Amino acid sequence: MNETFKKAVWAMKFVANQAACGHAYNQVEYWSKECFKRVKEELGADFWRDVFSLPDEERFLLGFLRWDENSKGLLIPIWVVECLPDDFDIEVTGIMGGVCSIKKIDKDIRFGCVAYMA
Repeated sequence: MNETFKKAVWAMKFVANQAACGHAYNQVEYWSKECFKRVKEELGADFWRDVFSLPDEERFLLGFLRWDENSKGLLIPIWVVECLPDDFDIEVTGIMGGVCSIKKIDKDIRFGCVAYMA
């Protein structure tokens, strides 16, 4: 396991635990807002570029999914999209084939992932 994967697993667990805290304390908005703010502050654009370059097997463990057996990329988990800092950008491909900046995607969710692949 490389350091990028370990940090990404930390971020995924952190997001999950903060969501549970928000639910438990009936303060979902506060906990989720603070959670994503902290992740964006701690993990910059270079880190997320490295995450998108991880082997498929590691990205699967982080929640990335294949749209179908012919997909050239992996669907991006919504938790990852919400953690991306403002200065991060990559080109993504929609499930219908269009290509755009990740900054311009809608948040149409399929299986916990946005309908875009990287």
